[in-house]
Amino acid sequence: MCWIFMSGDGITRREVLNQAGVFSSCSSLLFRSPSSCNAQVNLTQKLNRRSSAKSLLEILCPEMLQAVTKTKDFAYRGEHISPDQMFSVLNPEYDLFVAYGEKGRIFFEALEKYLLEKCDGLTLHDPALPSRSHVFVGSRDEAARWGSPCSIWPVGKLNYLWFRNQRLVYPEKNEDWQKNPQYFDGLDIRQSELSEALSLGHEVMFTSKTFLASPHEFQEQLRFQLGLDG
Repeated sequence: MCWIFMSGDGITRREVLNQAGVFSSCSSLLFRSPSSCNAQVNLTQKLNRRSSAKSLLEILCPEMLQAVTKTKDFAYRGEHISPDQMFSVLNPEYDLFVAYGEKGRIFFEALEKYLLEKCDGLTLHDPALPSRSHVFVGSRDEAARWGSPCSIWPVGKLNYLWFRNQRLVYPEKNEDWQKNPQYFDGLDIRQSELSEALSLGHEVMFTSKTFLASPHEFQEQLRFQLGLDG
């Protein structure tokens, strides 16, 4: 895990881009090991001491920032991070096949098979598959079931998938998917309209390996810096 230290000092977009050579390609910000993380943390800190949250997110998380700005709702995950810093950089392992127990594993394996079949039939294009996805949710209360609710900011290109007619990706309390062979056919699968998913409080599967997490202690400050309170 890496920490990003933020201050309230402003900085122009051009200055951020000039200083952020390491972030010139968002996909390059993949802190896959402690050594690679430590090698870049000094430059990260130097950049963020002078940049606002908005400047940072415009560079690293433009698609999520656009959705949040449109809807004025955050995406959340329950995480266990320091409450003393505005942002942490996380790159956890994909764990949907284990996070929900044995029934959850069976569900996600069946969902992955279904999505791959749809992809082969050109119904879906490059879907977010459970085996390489995390989940965020537009509901702070739902995220709190898993830990301290943090706003989530996937780094780089945001590939995601959600169900318009089902709030949770895995319907823990509904076992219809086991009894109904056509269950997945009945799902209204969306690969766009992220702002709507956030407004509805739905869960969203997303494939970004690395994402920023901001603890709830900083949410008012973050909303102010992003201009979401007006």
